[in-house]
Amino acid sequence: MGTDAGLDKNIQKLKKNLEFKLGFAVLTYHDCKKASARLKLDKISLSPLTIGRLFSVFKDTKRPYNSTLDLLTRFLGYESFSSFCIDTSDLVGTRLYNPSFEIVNGSFQALELACQQADWKMVKTILEEINPHKDDYEFPMFLGNIVRNHPERNDFIKALMDVEVGRVYFFERFVDEDDPDGYFSHALTSFCSNYRRDIGSQIFKVCFQLAKQIYQENKFNVSEWRTFEQMGLNLKELHFHQISRWFELKLLFASREINPLQKTQKIIAELFEILPHYSNGDQCWILARPLKALAHMGLLNEVLSVSEIKERVFNVFIAMDGRVSSIGDLIVQFVCHAYVDTQQTVSNPKSISASHFNETFSRIAIESATSLLYVQEPTRNRIEKNLKPFAQKTGNSWVLNVLK
Repeated sequence: MGTDAGLDKNIQKLKKNLEFKLGFAVLTYHDCKKASARLKLDKISLSPLTIGRLFSVFKDTKRPYNSTLDLLTRFLGYESFSSFCIDTSDLVGTRLYNPSFEIVNGSFQALELACQQADWKMVKTILEEINPHKDDYEFPMFLGNIVRNHPERNDFIKALMDVEVGRVYFFERFVDEDDPDGYFSHALTSFCSNYRRDIGSQIFKVCFQLAKQIYQENKFNVSEWRTFEQMGLNLKELHFHQISRWFELKLLFASREINPLQKTQKIIAELFEILPHYSNGDQCWILARPLKALAHMGLLNEVLSVSEIKERVFNVFIAMDGRVSSIGDLIVQFVCHAYVDTQQTVSNPKSISASHFNETFSRIAIESATSLLYVQEPTRNRIEKNLKPFAQKTGNSWVLNVLK
């Protein structure tokens, strides 16, 4: 790889890691200002204009200065951009997504072998050498997928809880939405609560577990929800995923109110108040889980019959501009295609563009249901034959309500 190509690749990797740590994609000047303010909290001074040039918010053919790159990598916990480039080039998880990766380093092989041999002491030793702030997508997916399929899964999870990178990668960046056999929910209760007591982590734990129970069994633990609902929350302090889960659960429990539609519309109005403060990618997630909840409740049709609500949802969908890179994007796309008016023009629905090891059931259910909006026989019959039992078995019956 040439010097220029290698530099460009490392800059792209830096941008990806920055967005993950910031908690939002940098797509607009507003995002640049948010990023600049966040950096200042770590005593790193970069103007919104400089950040905008790096993320191509503004057209600028110049490469960023080394001093700028050094400051940004310092935000990620590195001494300099050069140390970032060296460190991330030897990341254990690189081997999974790059078959040509040289094996002379041996770190990946040592970890994979230790996992297979259930050598938890060795697993912890190797993980302790990894910086949890680098390459924040691929390696957690790799590690989480091994845990999910390991014959000694509980012991594996116990080992991860003893190491910071294990706790961060498994409980915060992998998040097994499929939760086969309830192993992830059990891990949250048995292990994570002892380590993560901040309000954001508690929101994730309670919302994840209660929503899963509702979608799969339609059981409502009202007392746990009421206790949690009474806590004072500052939504501005929460990650967009936490906000999404919070509103999802509020809507699910609204179905038990005397007038669920009235309560639902009030919650939607509250959600729309905070929506403009986030990038479009974040907005998709903030909307996606509440849309899923409304479909499960059987209220999606009535809510989207309100033109203002439908227009707000469609505006977020249109701003996606064909991007479908998350389950959140996939949900918004599905709902909008299901409720598109005859006079509206929308592009053909797309499959998700990223690998997902933690939401396979949701992806299959949503993509299959989306295809039913358009396919003809005999493909239609082939999908219909299996979609209902699959959706019911995996807690994705809400897609069937959208199709009604």
